[in-house]
Amino acid sequence: MRRLRWLFLVAAVIAVFQPVEAAATTIGELRGNCMACHVTPGGPFRYPVISGAELDLLRVLLIVPGSLLFLYGLNRYIARWTRGGQQLPLNNIATRLWNFIRVGLLQTRVLRERRGGTIHLLIYLGAVLLAVAGIIYVIDAPATRYPGGIVFTIFRMLVNFGGLLLLVGTVAAGIRRALGLTPGLPNSLEDSLVLLWLAIIVITGMVLDAMTATAHLSVTGIPWWDFSGKLLSQVLEGLTPARFLALYRVTQVVHLAVSVLLLATIPGTKLAHILVSGFFNTFYARLEHPASFKPIPDVEKLVEEGKTFGVVTLADTTWKQRMDYDACTRCARCHNACPAVATGKPLSPMNLVLKLREAMRQEEWNEELVPAHVEPDVLWSCATCGACVYNCPVLIHHVETVLDLRRGLVSRGEHVPDELLQVSYNLMRAGNPYGANPVEKEEWLNSLIERGLVEEAKENEEYDYLLWVGCAAAYDPRLRDTIEALLKVLKHAGVKVAVSLEQQCCGEPARRIGDELMFVELVKQNAELLSRFRFKQLLVTCPHGFNVFRHEYPRYGVRVEVVHHSMLLARLLQEGEVKPRTRLHVKATYHDPCYLGRWNGVYEEPRRVLSDTVEKVVEMPRSRWRSFCCGGGGGGVFYDIKIGKRMSRVRVEEAASTKAQVLAVACPFCNTMLAAEAPDYGMEVKDIAELLAESLSEENSSPSGGT
Repeated sequence: MRRLRWLFLVAAVIAVFQPVEAAATTIGELRGNCMACHVTPGGPFRYPVISGAELDLLRVLLIVPGSLLFLYGLNRYIARWTRGGQQLPLNNIATRLWNFIRVGLLQTRVLRERRGGTIHLLIYLGAVLLAVAGIIYVIDAPATRYPGGIVFTIFRMLVNFGGLLLLVGTVAAGIRRALGLTPGLPNSLEDSLVLLWLAIIVITGMVLDAMTATAHLSVTGIPWWDFSGKLLSQVLEGLTPARFLALYRVTQVVHLAVSVLLLATIPGTKLAHILVSGFFNTFYARLEHPASFKPIPDVEKLVEEGKTFGVVTLADTTWKQRMDYDACTRCARCHNACPAVATGKPLSPMNLVLKLREAMRQEEWNEELVPAHVEPDVLWSCATCGACVYNCPVLIHHVETVLDLRRGLVSRGEHVPDELLQVSYNLMRAGNPYGANPVEKEEWLNSLIERGLVEEAKENEEYDYLLWVGCAAAYDPRLRDTIEALLKVLKHAGVKVAVSLEQQCCGEPARRIGDELMFVELVKQNAELLSRFRFKQLLVTCPHGFNVFRHEYPRYGVRVEVVHHSMLLARLLQEGEVKPRTRLHVKATYHDPCYLGRWNGVYEEPRRVLSDTVEKVVEMPRSRWRSFCCGGGGGGVFYDIKIGKRMSRVRVEEAASTKAQVLAVACPFCNTMLAAEAPDYGMEVKDIAELLAESLSEENSSPSGGT
């Protein structure tokens, strides 16, 4: 690199101090005659600027080593990703190309954030226009020179508009970083130098463009879209040919040198995201649903042999995880969206990825990651809400890494909180994470059967829905009200529902805390149970169960059609099978559960139920895909890390700001977490099924209120 710098300096000195034709007159006075052609590219004579053989030699001396350095850096990335014999797949090309076009080229996820997305779009569009101009120049260079035709006009417009967009975007990005307009956004020397680098390339290119226009056209003759020519020609046309030529030489060499140096150092700077993030990580995006977390092959065998599973060292990571780490652009979107960050906990998804990237680039493949590079509390702060995954503009899956690191800890039996170890023990002993006596659930379900709210599932009958009660509702007396309310509504609609008395935990808590072996055992047991009954859909009230049956069981060969109760209730209302007697005279706000909304895209159905049930529905500032996690996911309902504020409290504070009396939910974990905080703010937490059942009750019958 030092030799390249000296080469650039020597070339610039040679260019500047070449003898030039002296003249007392100015470029403006000589415009249109032989002198003008001598000092600008494209003239009929060999002119004394860096061109011809000199320019060709300089280009070779710069571009060849620059390109080799670029390819060397790119090869180092690929070597890291494929270390250990892994390979980048070449399957599903059409799907992968569409992912690249949708996310990489069209910038769909970048534009989700208004300020940062707009700034990046300016830089991106500017670079694209300049790239197109470069392609035109390579294909037909003579057509881009004066006097020009249609190709010349298109080329000059691309150069001017592209340069303007890139320069405005670069300046805006610098201001955003200097003023700290985006919280958590790193502002290193490298970030500033990259922006300065881009600005130098654009400005020198504009100066060259203006000098060419000045030598050929008068100020009034330069078209409106030639911004650089219009702005600079009045100054440039007053220069003597000697000064004009010296400025042209220096600018041309600097422009070429900085451009090639930029190309050479892309793999080693933040600009690597152009390829690593913009192409590789979008083309090689996960083909599975983001909520379909990958299984551990032969986990039973690994345990029997005393081996670890999950990620213990970097050598255990997949090529895709390594690509994720290199793809991080440090945009801080995951950081700012993360509820753990917002509540003062140790986890920052961005910092976690950057630490793993640093360890990877230092070749620390066989060193245990926890606690050498990642503190245990960082991992146990994660609620697996998916805000980081959804907000990442380049498709990094932070949660998958967190879960794999948790698996590694559980497989080693180290750095796992006692409360979560107890969850695993309870699942093994009692079939539920609470360690409650299964007889309690059976007795409660029998009482529902005796009251005619649900049938006991029999193997020789077919049902519309098989109800999966879930652990939270089965063992928490307060949450049982949700199940009973749901069954009352379904009975009112004439829906045939059955329930098995033998069902146990779906295994979601085990998987989220990293106990993969327990999860696999529960999947096998539940698969055998479900195979005994005939039903159209599996009905669940827990989004965590909904997600695990919908996306994770199929990876073990267990496929059932699953529906969340909010979806079923919304359909019954839409079809007129359920008609509320009245709207409840309350103002309600709805909390989107992470595993129903962000992970599975179910946003409108719960709102349909709520809007048909209460007089007024108000939205919280953070709703739908921006919803703030209650803190119950990822084992959080069983373990409180006791660092910073509780996520549930922050969420209830936000709900209380709407002045609603009722905080409506559609998840038992959310219900549990938020109900613990709501009384302090004068709010009541209710499931949407409870509210709908109340609106059907004759006790609440009254003239319908307005919305």
